[in-house]
Amino acid sequence: METLRKKDAALFLDWLRENDHIITERDAERMYADMLEEYPVVIGSLKYSGSHVLQNIDPIAYRCGFLDFVDGQQFSQLCDYGMDSDDYVEDIDRLWDMYQDEELEEVEE
Repeated sequence: METLRKKDAALFLDWLRENDHIITERDAERMYADMLEEYPVVIGSLKYSGSHVLQNIDPIAYRCGFLDFVDGQQFSQLCDYGMDSDDYVEDIDRLWDMYQDEELEEVEE
């Protein structure tokens, strides 16, 4: 991919975010926490969030479970999970081409 100017890179990054092509670790963690909410922990008459309990009782198990969750999701968005460098470059090139096509369509209109 050709060298981008800072302005072009910023616009491309905004486009990636607006079109849901980027998922952050925080977004993935929210999805994992939502999944764990299906398994509340009940102690006596009290009910606790599964993600909160696991994260505080066994943070290593929480992190391992999170990484397994991310690997199993096979996200189509760009992220730093499960992508070797060749796949990442191909995805960026493909998305850059899509971005340029959309920009050309807007200019033509």
